This record gives sequence, C-alpha cells and structure tokens, in this order.
Amino acid sequence: MASFHPLLSISSTKQPQNFPHKISNSQRTTFMPKHGYGCFKNKISFTIVSKQNIHLSETREKYRQEDILVRHAEALKEVKHVLLNTEMENAIEGLSMIDYIQQLGIQYIFEEEIEAILKRQQLMFRSQVYCGNDDLELSEVALKFRLLRQEGYWVHENVFDHFTDNEGKLKEKFWGNIEGLIGLFEASQFSIEGESRLDEAGKLSHQLLNAWKSRFHDKPQAKAIANTLQYPIHKCLPKLMPTKLQLPTFGWTNSLEELSKLDAEINSTLQSEEILQVST
Repeated sequence: MASFHPLLSISSTKQPQNFPHKISNSQRTTFMPKHGYGCFKNKISFTIVSKQNIHLSETREKYRQEDILVRHAEALKEVKHVLLNTEMENAIEGLSMIDYIQQLGIQYIFEEEIEAILKRQQLMFRSQVYCGNDDLELSEVALKFRLLRQEGYWVHENVFDHFTDNEGKLKEKFWGNIEGLIGLFEASQFSIEGESRLDEAGKLSHQLLNAWKSRFHDKPQAKAIANTLQYPIHKCLPKLMPTKLQLPTFGWTNSLEELSKLDAEINSTLQSEEILQVST
C-alpha cells in the first residue's frame, strides 16, 4: 500500500484494487494542505506577509490611541470650562458636578479646579449658615459639608442646626426627604470624635432610609438607597463598587460621561502596556 503525506486532505481508507501505482500528469489532482503555508511559495514569503500584517495592525492601533488622546484632551478642556462657569453661575450645580466627577473616579485630572472651587465655597458656606439663611436645603448643606470635609476643609457640625430641634434631633418634616436623608447619611460618615449630634443624625437617617427601602422596595430609589447604606462614598473606591451614580440631565452630563469613558480606555491601554513590559 502506498503511503500518503498526513497533511494532504485525503482519506486514509484502503485503496481499491484497481488504484494505479503511478498517476499521469493529466490525472494529477492538486491537493491543498490542511496546515502549512497555504498559497505561499515558501516560508520566507509567509514570514514577510505575516510581518507586514503585524506592522499594519500596530499602525492602526497607534492611530486609534492617538485619536483617543486627542478626543480626551478636547473633552477635558470642555468639561473644565463648563465646571468653572457652572460653579460661578450656580454653586450647588457646580458642587454636584464635582461630586459626580469624584464618583466617576476622574477627580485626579481636576485637582486644581476642585481646590479653587472648594476654597471659595468654604467662605460662602460659612456666611450663608451663620446668617441663618432659611432657603438652605438639607441635601445642599449635606453635600457642601461632605465635599469640604472630604478634601480636608474644616466645617463645624452646627451647620445642621437649622434642620434640628432644640434637642438636636432632626425635625420630623425632613423625615420623608429622601434626597436630604441620603446626603445627611453620607455627611455623617465624616464625623469626628465628640460630634454626637452628627452621629445621631447619621443613625436616624440610616433608620429612616432603611425603613423607606423596605416599604417601597419596588421603587427606583430603593436600589440607590441600598447601595448608599451598604457602600457609603467615604468607605469605598468608586471604580470598584456598584454604580449608584445617577447623572441628572444637566447640559454637562454627556460631556462628563464621554470623558470618563475615554479616560478609562486610556488607563486600560497603559495598564496593558505595563503588564506586557513586565512579562517580557
């Protein structure tokens, strides 16, 4: 029995008796190998084309990365401009924007802008509270308090006195204010030793939120409340925790989301390159 090369696409079954020992040129059939260099004449041709394909792939990846960097720079410039203008026109919206930036984990590219804004807000916050401004909202005061303490600025716990009774307990009219309770609970995570009123306010807000979540478990806010109680902002890393961020429909929302995605893609590429360098 004649032997055949294992790469040829023919069966190894027994040959019929009338199968010729020699095949003439007119009877020859071109068999394509299952493996090997296919249509390439030799290994050198195969290697050259492979290197060309690799080079083309690397070039495309380089252009893609450059495009991402350009888009990131443009988005960053736009968001910084919007942040500064927004804070000047509407302080609360500006602080909300800082809060969302921090929760997205991209605050490191806004360090100078955030520091400048919080310095101004600390001075304005003091004058507003000590003048007994009745227009202040619980959620707004809680947000300012948390952002300032989070960045190391001193704010006294008595900024919440406007919302408490003579015994230092949160007034009942605020018990159903879900946004305010969430803000108060988050702010209470920054209490220090001796701030009993803030500690009590944090415990009460936790109880009220937990009760609301149990009663209205089918409401959209229930999930946000559950994440807040389980993962307070002060005790978690934004990029490693379940997303509880719900961006409002401000004009800067899309720009901020786009910047966050581009920043994540750049960081992912850098991490991949570092891993490759270490492993080689």
